[in-house]
Amino acid sequence: MLLFEFEKGFAVFGKYYLPEETVQLAGNDHYVKWVKEGYIIETPGARTDFKYIEDDLKQINDEFPVLELAYDPREATYLINNVMEWIEPDPQNPRVCIEISQGPALMSEPMKEVEAQIYANTRWHNGDPVLTWMMGNVVKKQGRNSGPVKYYYPTKEKAEFKIDGAVSLIMAMSRAMLRAEHGSIYDNMTKEEMIARMTGR
Repeated sequence: MLLFEFEKGFAVFGKYYLPEETVQLAGNDHYVKWVKEGYIIETPGARTDFKYIEDDLKQINDEFPVLELAYDPREATYLINNVMEWIEPDPQNPRVCIEISQGPALMSEPMKEVEAQIYANTRWHNGDPVLTWMMGNVVKKQGRNSGPVKYYYPTKEKAEFKIDGAVSLIMAMSRAMLRAEHGSIYDNMTKEEMIARMTGR
């Protein structure tokens, strides 16, 4: 999930990868449609090929140097180990790859912030149907051991209701909330110009 801050809020652009065997499973017609439309990248075989993701990260980093890359250690350790071999951190920000725990204590505040931005219309994306679907699948659940402070985390009602993109957005927001304010190349762009620049459409 790519998250860009500008003076009016945040612009979000997602890239999604699925193995071809998953795409072709019965009941996954929506995946087939999104692959054809270019919203999902289909990788060969039965497992997602992380080389595709790494190659795309290199290309993105060449044009938009990555400030921070938040990741779930349960899912992406191999990929992150490779990325750390070539990514060049900003001397002022040497920790580019940031491990994010999925527990309610760390996910709650950025989840609330994402929700607030949606209602305030300060979080924009390019009409990406995959992210729209995933955001609609999110169920906000309260942590069992919240104590006096209520902590929430994202979950889903059924296994097939994927929320990976939404979780990635929350993780990115958790880091954005911690960073000092800085300028952005998107500050003087319209919403349409941002979409065109990031998608080439």
